[in-house]
Amino acid sequence: MACFSRVSPALVEILNKLQSGESLTDFDHNLYENGSVRYNIQASASSPQIVYLSTWMPPLSPEFSSVCLPDCALQDVERVYLDSAAVVEPSKQGYMLTLRINFAELPQRKGMEFSCTLP
Repeated sequence: MACFSRVSPALVEILNKLQSGESLTDFDHNLYENGSVRYNIQASASSPQIVYLSTWMPPLSPEFSSVCLPDCALQDVERVYLDSAAVVEPSKQGYMLTLRINFAELPQRKGMEFSCTLP
């Protein structure tokens, strides 16, 4: 599956484990990357196909808020992910974007693991 190829290798590893069903308990993990990028990944044992991925990164420009993304960016995210992920509004407190990812709806390629790309 090629939907998140430019993100953190650690994030991809966590998503692969969740997608393969390796985590059969409730999961809530924070991940911090270089450059102050933060991720929060949440999954529930009762709905293992659904994962909530929240992200925060420093604003690229002083014109943008560090609290949320502009509407045009949210529309781009929704267009790229269509049925496999949905923007959760409001996003998780302290994060700019929260996606509800449905592993069952992600495009499947035989023998492929997660290799995801945030727009």
